[in-house]
Amino acid sequence: MPLAEAQGLIPRGHFLEDDEEADRDALRRLAWECQRFTPRAGMDESPEPDSLFLDVSGCEHLYGSVHQLGEIIARHFRCQGYRIHGAIAPTWGAAYCLARQSTLRDALEIVSPEPLRSRLAAVPIVWLRLPMKTLSMLAECGLRTIGQLWDLPRSSLPSRFGPQVLLRLDQALGEVEEILTPEIPPQPCLVRRRWEFPLREIEAIDLALQLLLQQLVDELRRRQAVTQEIRVTWSMDSGETPTVQIRLLKSTDSMTKLWELLSLRSERISFVGGVSVMEIEATPGRPELVRRTTLFEQDETRDTEFHHLIERLSHRLGENAVLRYQLLPEAQPELAQRSEPWLSGGQREGHNPKGRAVTSEAFGTSVPLPLRLLPSPERVTEFRSVSSPLDWFRWRGREYRVTSCSWPQRIETGWWREKSVHRDYFRVETTQGTRLWIFHDLRTPQWSVHGLFE
Repeated sequence: MPLAEAQGLIPRGHFLEDDEEADRDALRRLAWECQRFTPRAGMDESPEPDSLFLDVSGCEHLYGSVHQLGEIIARHFRCQGYRIHGAIAPTWGAAYCLARQSTLRDALEIVSPEPLRSRLAAVPIVWLRLPMKTLSMLAECGLRTIGQLWDLPRSSLPSRFGPQVLLRLDQALGEVEEILTPEIPPQPCLVRRRWEFPLREIEAIDLALQLLLQQLVDELRRRQAVTQEIRVTWSMDSGETPTVQIRLLKSTDSMTKLWELLSLRSERISFVGGVSVMEIEATPGRPELVRRTTLFEQDETRDTEFHHLIERLSHRLGENAVLRYQLLPEAQPELAQRSEPWLSGGQREGHNPKGRAVTSEAFGTSVPLPLRLLPSPERVTEFRSVSSPLDWFRWRGREYRVTSCSWPQRIETGWWREKSVHRDYFRVETTQGTRLWIFHDLRTPQWSVHGLFE
């Protein structure tokens, strides 16, 4: 349904834009977590997967029985706040169908092989994982359940509805094997070195760190992988274990780049008592298979140099010292943005936060918003209104005489917060040539300056 209709039905709802890649990534991470139950856990093969497949064959004896294993799996997801619809069946297709049509909330249903055909007969065809076009053809013919398909002549199904129908039916009964592609979590790349006698000289520690980092880079290249995050840990004789974490905006396997950022962080560590163990761990990722080429290679170079500058400043000054602003879909101007660290924010590779920036259309007008917005509205100490909404006012100790004043832009929002706002915004130009964005509080006679047009 349209967003406006949904907001009308649920006035206090919280609405977000759909992010298919983020959903897929979250489901993949859940599959990685299921490695504790079975080494074979993956997602369904649909373009927009929303289900997990777990092959628990041969694993049930480790938990007592298949019933106990199912309860442990269900409890694992409940502890994370999920409510699941699940089924344990002899085939992937049967488990998917029975989990989808199950009326039990937050439970796992266990089906034995004997009544499998009779249990599937009443399942709606929509859960048979068929293309939408095929489902539309079946609906036009009045076919609603899987059992109705079994009553039809088998030889007529492919010519009438396509080959997928027979394939899914046979997969559900186990007559055709269905292969699961498991989601294998990325194995961290770890290099470690221990010395019989602790390293005490800074030069020796730096040299050992550089050699160990080169060993890590060689291992990444052997795996044909890159990294966006590395962690270095030193174990000292004094019992301290300082740790440094390096984050990047773009994945890389460049020894020069990693060493430059790591040296910026490690120079602030005091190695008291000497280093006996040094360890570097990297989270590997997949490199780009094909380098993107453009007509303007200079633009790519500028982006790379800018990202490298952000990384250097963040590791030199600290992540919280290098910030970027994220625009939010908020009508109240002073709440329409938030600051976040560049490295841990949404600009890192693989993160693509979606959100509409606050523009003039959010206020129901095509008038541009001010280029400079004050951190918070500043009240005018005196004002006078005679021939127009505002003729004269005093702000920051100076007097301003208004020569032109636009029609108001009304903002009434924030009723769900403790204090709502009711304002009429005006664009005013003064005799000094100053153009301001000023508003009148509809609940009080107060005027405040909120922005400047430069």
